[in-house]
Amino acid sequence: MSNLPLEIFNPIFFHLEEAIKDPKVFIIVLRGGRGSGKSYSVSQSLPLHMINDKKDILVLREVGKDIPVGIGKQIINNCKNFKKLIPTIEVPRVIPKIPPVYVSNENNYIKMDGSDNNNDDRMKGLDDLWAIYLDEADRFSYEFFEQVQMSLRGMVNQKFIVSFNPVSIHHWLKKKFLDSYEFLDMPKFVNSNNPKIREYSRLSEYSFSKRSSCGTIAYFNTTYRDNFFISGHPAGERYGFLDQGYIDRIEKLKLTNPNNHKIYSFGEWGNPSEGLVWCYIKDFNKLETRDNKIYYSYYSELPDLDFYIIYGLDFGGGGGLQGDECDGKSKTVVKKYYINKATRSVYHELLMYKGYIDDAELELFLKENCTGGLILSDNARSDKITYMLNRGVNVVGAKTREGKSSGVNSGIDILKTWNHYILESSLPEKTERENHRWEISPKTNEPSGQVEDKYKDITDADRYAIVFYTLNYP
Repeated sequence: MSNLPLEIFNPIFFHLEEAIKDPKVFIIVLRGGRGSGKSYSVSQSLPLHMINDKKDILVLREVGKDIPVGIGKQIINNCKNFKKLIPTIEVPRVIPKIPPVYVSNENNYIKMDGSDNNNDDRMKGLDDLWAIYLDEADRFSYEFFEQVQMSLRGMVNQKFIVSFNPVSIHHWLKKKFLDSYEFLDMPKFVNSNNPKIREYSRLSEYSFSKRSSCGTIAYFNTTYRDNFFISGHPAGERYGFLDQGYIDRIEKLKLTNPNNHKIYSFGEWGNPSEGLVWCYIKDFNKLETRDNKIYYSYYSELPDLDFYIIYGLDFGGGGGLQGDECDGKSKTVVKKYYINKATRSVYHELLMYKGYIDDAELELFLKENCTGGLILSDNARSDKITYMLNRGVNVVGAKTREGKSSGVNSGIDILKTWNHYILESSLPEKTERENHRWEISPKTNEPSGQVEDKYKDITDADRYAIVFYTLNYP
């Protein structure tokens, strides 16, 4: 640590360094809510390893333009702080570009880039890197995560470091990655001969340190209590800061947003049942009031009813690297709806859920799978609608009888008036409905009256088709 004072580091930093020193550990996972010190500790560790060990490092975020105000700013500021504390330390040179941003030191560097940068050269030569860090890894697709992980090879003691907020118990980071391993509890402090390290590295009550049984994954959970610039430093006010205002705001979530309180106060996985746009019900006959929810149940086979057939299409905005995982990012959605007016029921069938598809492929899919009914789409995408119409695909912008686009909230109000049945084998349908929420304003911590701009593509397709039918075939 270049003889830097130990008081400048949070507890997770010492655990991170222990995992980095362990040659068995390849993947280092840092989980925790906002303010838990995880990315800040990484932003201290990485430049120190570049300076002291002459390592080359790649830092990735989902959106490249966020780097200069996020992890990039933290890394650069920490380099400046190191110089103030130890004047003889060699401070890296910063080359800002958006993206990427380089922090270089003689022949070694930290390169910071975004996964939205479609430069094909970005993913080449990763086997020459010592470490790759995915900041806010919950925003990446599983396919991208796997691609980067598999690219690290050919060097001793390489590290793949990820940090994230545990936003949803349904997220692929838990279901497809962490749940695949057995983890063993490790001590909450680093067993060092230095008593200060033992004291400063002790994790708080709700935090943990774990290792996979195979020894290749180090897994940590922290909360704001592990951030000495929020909870106060054990060595006194000279080194840390007790931010009682921030603590009070976090604890207020217990009343205003219990799900976020679980995430930020305890570092637990979110299970966002409150504030959801959709609500599961087993039996519509037992539904007494609809409140502010769109209710849905499951079906395995279509009932023997007369149906009106209509299709919904939401044009996705994902690029070529966008995965098909249900991760809250933009997807192209095509759905078929079986509507029975007498029972006020809609049976949903998901035909397509893709991160990326070009116009020619989508045209062919629609021609083959959407026959015998109108295809209602996002009215704002007139370019794509015109493309499809010119090629004989019956795509119509979702307008009301009066020729006006239906707003999101008014569309949701109409969806509430129907009984929705979802094919029980459709995982994307389930996942989006279990995660699509009403937005909470970050300023007031109260509902904003708008829906969140994620896990919404299936609902958007629903609005286009079902609202059109409701208003035009009353």
